[in-house]
Amino acid sequence: MLRSIIQLLNHRATVTYPKNHQSMIHLLIKASLVLIVLLAFYKFFLEKESFFAANRIYLLGCLLLAAVLPFLTLPQLVEHQGLVGTLLEPRPVSRTLSAGETLPATDQVINSPEIETNTTSEVPKNANTASDRPAQTTPAAPTPPFTKTGIDPVNGNRPAQRGVLFWLFLVYCFGAAILTLKLLAQIASTGWKIYRNEDKIADEGYVLVNMPGEIDPCSFFKYIFINPAGYDFETYEQIIAHEQIHVRQWHTLDLLLSEIAVIVLWFNPFVWALRKEVEKNIEYQTDEIMLRNHRAERESYQLNLVKIASYTEPLSITTNYNQSLIKNRILRMNAKRSNGYGYLKYTFVAPLLVGLSLLLNEPARGNDQLPTALSGPTDELATASHQLKIAQFSSDQDTLILQTNKLPGYGLFLGGFGQLYLDTLAADDPRRDLIPADMDDLQIGEELVDIKVWHYNSLVQDQHEYLGEFLEKWYPEKIDTANLPSIDDNRVQAVVGKKDGKQVYIVDQNNNQDFRDDPVRLLEKIKWRAMGPPVPVRYRIYNGETLTPDSSWVYIGTFRDDRPWVSAAQHLRSTFSIDDQTFTVQVYNSGSTARWCFEEPEIAITAQNGVQKDTLTFGDKFELGEYLKFGQRYYQFADIANDGRTITLVGDLDIRDNFGTQVGFIAPDFEAVTSEGETVALRDYRGRYLLLANTDRCQPGTKDFIALSERYGAKIDILGIEYSADDLQHKLDHYKPEGTFIVSKENPSIQEFYRDFHCSVVCYLIDPGGRIIDRFKINEWETSLAKHFR
Repeated sequence: MLRSIIQLLNHRATVTYPKNHQSMIHLLIKASLVLIVLLAFYKFFLEKESFFAANRIYLLGCLLLAAVLPFLTLPQLVEHQGLVGTLLEPRPVSRTLSAGETLPATDQVINSPEIETNTTSEVPKNANTASDRPAQTTPAAPTPPFTKTGIDPVNGNRPAQRGVLFWLFLVYCFGAAILTLKLLAQIASTGWKIYRNEDKIADEGYVLVNMPGEIDPCSFFKYIFINPAGYDFETYEQIIAHEQIHVRQWHTLDLLLSEIAVIVLWFNPFVWALRKEVEKNIEYQTDEIMLRNHRAERESYQLNLVKIASYTEPLSITTNYNQSLIKNRILRMNAKRSNGYGYLKYTFVAPLLVGLSLLLNEPARGNDQLPTALSGPTDELATASHQLKIAQFSSDQDTLILQTNKLPGYGLFLGGFGQLYLDTLAADDPRRDLIPADMDDLQIGEELVDIKVWHYNSLVQDQHEYLGEFLEKWYPEKIDTANLPSIDDNRVQAVVGKKDGKQVYIVDQNNNQDFRDDPVRLLEKIKWRAMGPPVPVRYRIYNGETLTPDSSWVYIGTFRDDRPWVSAAQHLRSTFSIDDQTFTVQVYNSGSTARWCFEEPEIAITAQNGVQKDTLTFGDKFELGEYLKFGQRYYQFADIANDGRTITLVGDLDIRDNFGTQVGFIAPDFEAVTSEGETVALRDYRGRYLLLANTDRCQPGTKDFIALSERYGAKIDILGIEYSADDLQHKLDHYKPEGTFIVSKENPSIQEFYRDFHCSVVCYLIDPGGRIIDRFKINEWETSLAKHFR
């Protein structure tokens, strides 16, 4: 318990905000629960106490807490924290693995700010260093909502059917609007009475408004309304004294706040009861002050209450001398005063509030803190899973905006490294003063978080004519270019040198250009299958709307020599539900392994309904613009925020007429000249299976091509694709493969659709109808083709 209290004191609570009508309904439910619990505590323990001032604070606090607690999240303190939030947010359903199945591998969620060494094996041959997928073409697809105006950010550019929650929310808004208009009408009516009445007397602290005709005495802020002709002198003086107390105590504010609470939670009968308790308590408090200050004799005051009692319905925003609770007021005036020990009951409110906070919302995750080390893979997975919020969507929605969690490591992706280029620091370089003095042979290197910033600055200085094209491509929204990050903000720096004869490095984790406050780490060889914790780093990045602080992780190590290599050790994860199915996707920036933005992202579905994948094949990964199938509907991976905070998926009812190299699409037509001078086209292979097999100059790819040709050459037509004539000749001279080959550089339609990248080894299987039915890397040919042919 003590540890939980210390943890609570050392963490800042965070606040979450509603993003759509579904989130708003959840917050209203939570606010209602807060109000019910606090009102029940009041009715059972506090209502009969004569501490009317304390009860007033409590009742107003109920209104405030109902508005605040649904937004407030605390750090992890207890098990099953946020039960209400869990019930409101659907969770994936796990199942027990059947016989023969293997447990899925967990994502490596690793981070550490203080690891002194970076222990990590040789890079696998298929480690990512750049994208090897050809361009994807599709017909005119829905434009992402971030790049085109006039699109509904929830339901896209086509009208979608509304769910039950939407109509319930509409009914709620209608009721709230009616009550709001009623409140405004009452305020306007009261103000009009003040304005048009000329018989007003300003006294110390209040204004007396003498009204003609029959009117119940009441007050509104500093204005007291009364018909002086309707009462004898003694009664008139008691009424004025009573209403003066209302004015001095600002009781009108209590009524207005309770009216606002009724507007917001009008569907909850307990809020109407709370408003009644507020009205009763301010009258009890006023009666108690009247008698305590000897403004009236008890018997005379009570007799006048009965004598002038009126049961007409007054305005709910005014404090009224005559109300229907006369009997209760007289009983409370004659009741015995509570003793001081009764105040102890209020001390139980604090644990009640903490309990409500723990019950309502899941633990907070500090976004402004550098990630800290976790104890091990099991704890890492549990912690990361708990941080993920599950958004709920309907298959009727055309556009899904997914919130993501950024996690260290590569998830189920392979990851990759790029060389860290270093500059030697001269003896008189002033930057040496910001590096520990016990290091020598100093070199400094940097990697840009977002290379677009460097491109922009270069264009501004030297090539202005390309600025418009650049901004249109990367920043289609109108932006203030002065708000783009500077190079200093937008980089991760590292110093490499020697200490005590050993090669070491320092990462500028907090991006303050001072390496003296960062740990010194041993520069070690990268052991791919035993990656140590990555180093957390801070930077600033343009997120598509504004320049914002961000943080991530980096790996630095060596391979065969002492040259350092660097990797952006991060991936994204988002878990969400569509109707009754739950999915988890991961995203990795595959285009550049040392960038922390998401220019060339790949997305993959890694879990469905609680069942996780343990590996990803090439066919499991999709690039921007390609389509993933969630349930019975396809969604295009339409957009991702520059900093990865959001992913946009745009639904498509039917992709059967789409052209492209994705599975299920109609294969783009081509016409090419083979290495033997024969002209071939896709239409020549109608009625037969065709495999377009990309290979590279490397021996393993060529051996795979030879093997699959021997196994399936009699069953399907196979066209080998090489990037250049030199590459093809090298292959023919050294490995002597048999078959028909095409050079992509000499055949534009092949280069456009099927091979635009030198090192591509992607194969496309086209069925007799001209549709892509599989896509895989050539080293996956055995398992992939076995699914289609015996």
